[in-house]
Amino acid sequence: MTEWIVELPDGYRAVTPSMDDIPRATAFFNLVEISEWGMPDFDENEVEEEWADLDLSKSVVLVESESGEVVASMTLIESRGVTWEAFGYVHPGHQGNGLGRWIVDWSERTAHSRDDETRDGYKVELLNYISTVNTAAQQLLGARGYEVAKVFRRMRLDMAERPEPVVWPNGYDLRMFVRDKDERPFFAALESAFAEHWAAAPRTFEDWTKHWLSRDADTDLWVQLMHDRRVVGISCGRVMSGAGWIGYVGVIPEYRRRGLAKLILQESFGRFWDKGIQQVDLGVDSNNRQSAIDLYLGAGMYESHSYETNRKVLRDGLDWREDED
Repeated sequence: MTEWIVELPDGYRAVTPSMDDIPRATAFFNLVEISEWGMPDFDENEVEEEWADLDLSKSVVLVESESGEVVASMTLIESRGVTWEAFGYVHPGHQGNGLGRWIVDWSERTAHSRDDETRDGYKVELLNYISTVNTAAQQLLGARGYEVAKVFRRMRLDMAERPEPVVWPNGYDLRMFVRDKDERPFFAALESAFAEHWAAAPRTFEDWTKHWLSRDADTDLWVQLMHDRRVVGISCGRVMSGAGWIGYVGVIPEYRRRGLAKLILQESFGRFWDKGIQQVDLGVDSNNRQSAIDLYLGAGMYESHSYETNRKVLRDGLDWREDED
């Protein structure tokens, strides 16, 4: 039986944030990122977009010092009824005071209390994300029964000039994404390209359109590669904090090992440049996708951040990956 830490250490209090707290929460997240990586990683629009989809009373906790300064936080996000994702931060000036253990306990305790939101009969896992340079957090999670599942690298490209225009092989061509026409085939290609990804919990078309096809989404930054009138390769780009972010870049299985991913990436970089964006980031699983890492390194990208995913089983059951239904 897990013994939860319910009370915070003396001198601290837990508060439920509101949307009015976005500026100070963003500033706190960036303070921690700068202490670990030397650079900020959030903007207020990004935090607002995430919080708008959450019940903040159940999904986010801020810890304040007696002066009202934010010194720790935890965000808990449910993913398709089989996975909880937890993102915690502790102020570098308040580490060693028990706040890390408290927010980890909060994530587990809250996930257990929301068990009715998960899929009956299925295994439920909690993924706690931390930076790879945070040794105190690594030790804490190891002692709490977590195991390192994956390490993710943030790859970055700083462009000094526009990439060369892509010359596509015979039979391949690009089609600009057209709203109310291309959503379904594009999504089908995305699902096929990422079906074997280790954490790809069941996704729905509705979820994808909600997060990627908002009214201000710039689909000029999306690549849709066609062959025989079929979408065989894709990338999804967006602008965040004045920089480029590629959320997906992939090729469906039967079209791999033809050099298409490299060309799609080159095309994506060129489109960002044409929008006045010279810095582009993406994330990659560094454990079992060495070919992808080599692809990005070969494209001139470098590692700017890296994060661990630490996994703990909260409830045993069926594995959704083995569910043929």
